Amino acid sequence: MTAAVQAVQPSVAAGIDGYVDDEAYPSGLDQRFTPAWIDAILAQRGLAAPRQPRGPFTYVDLGCGDGVGLILLAAAHPEARFAGIDALADHVARGRALAAAIGLTNVSFQCATFEAADGIACGTADYVALRGVVTWVSTAAAGAALDLAAHLLRPGGTLAIGYNILPAWSPLIPFQRLIFDRAAALPGTGSQRFEAALAQLRAEGLIAQAVLDWLDAKRETLPAGYFPHEYLNRHWAPIWSGDLIAAMDGRGLRFAGNADPGRQRPEFLLRTAQRQALAAMADTGAREIATDTYLNCPFRTDYFLKADVPARADKAAIVPDRLRQVWTGHARADTATYAFTTAMGRIGFDNPAARAILCHLETGPGRLDTITGISAADLLNTLDALWLAGLVTPAEPPAIVPHSERTNQIVAAATAAAPLGLMVGAHGIIAG
Repeated sequence: MTAAVQAVQPSVAAGIDGYVDDEAYPSGLDQRFTPAWIDAILAQRGLAAPRQPRGPFTYVDLGCGDGVGLILLAAAHPEARFAGIDALADHVARGRALAAAIGLTNVSFQCATFEAADGIACGTADYVALRGVVTWVSTAAAGAALDLAAHLLRPGGTLAIGYNILPAWSPLIPFQRLIFDRAAALPGTGSQRFEAALAQLRAEGLIAQAVLDWLDAKRETLPAGYFPHEYLNRHWAPIWSGDLIAAMDGRGLRFAGNADPGRQRPEFLLRTAQRQALAAMADTGAREIATDTYLNCPFRTDYFLKADVPARADKAAIVPDRLRQVWTGHARADTATYAFTTAMGRIGFDNPAARAILCHLETGPGRLDTITGISAADLLNTLDALWLAGLVTPAEPPAIVPHSERTNQIVAAATAAAPLGLMVGAHGIIAG
């Protein structure tokens, strides 16, 4: 670990508007917040992306945490500029130190609340990210974050927002309230208070066994620092997706789609009667709430577009655009499991198109429009299945990425306790 990284280890700090800030949120980057993934979903929906591949763009992360995710993006996209805003001073200090240690000049960090943030010109952002913010902070702070996102985006820009939703979180609401109240009276850091409060509640039998089983499964895969940030915030409150859609519409942003590739292919996820019921619903928000209920998903990532850029009327335009996109494969054609499981059961797709795509990508990321002997319709239909199964993910066209090696080294050292499994390279950010 470099001296610059060692110098910015998290320290204990006072609370900010009821949000836990006595230890840093774990480093990370959700690929659904990368430009490649966002653009791929928009293309799947027949919508124009905010940029041309490898063209210049501006990306702002509201509530950027310790900046590691933003640094990975900045290193992977030397053609773009990035800005992170976070209210926790330790987060911002860590991000600045890591960026300086790498030598990145296209990323900046600002320590500020959403109400006080400044220095970013109105209407200049192509992408704004809001992950893990609006359902963990006060109503006023969440409103300020949404206002700021709408203020920053240019016409045609995209907001990516991740948040906890109802009704799937309903069984956890009593647990969150109980552990919040109990932990508030205990000493120590957020993680220490969470563990002590959980032990007390478990011993007293106050938590349903099903909730404890779910929580124990999470604790096996997530770092300890995640849990106080998830559960010990005073204003923790899952919301209905339809309410957020209405709130964004009132700010001039319209719902463009969910970040899950399966949500664009309901035949993979829902029964015929469920799809028919959804098709009869005219209101977008009501339809999304019903889908959330069918799928029982606790977390959503949604994309919203500035309203004055309409959807393409001609859906035939999707085909050439999607075939020109770059994809990376995550399995060999001869050993891949061509199946995924949803509420509909196990869905298999072992067909010539699936094998041709994975074989084509075995030498590295590439476009699909050079595959011959298979129709475009078959390629795209199978691509969606491969994506949903995690066998392929969106990537970037190749480019010179001067800071990739140093970024990978420094980020690996800074996150050694909980490796991210992400690498910066010529094709953007790839899961390794």
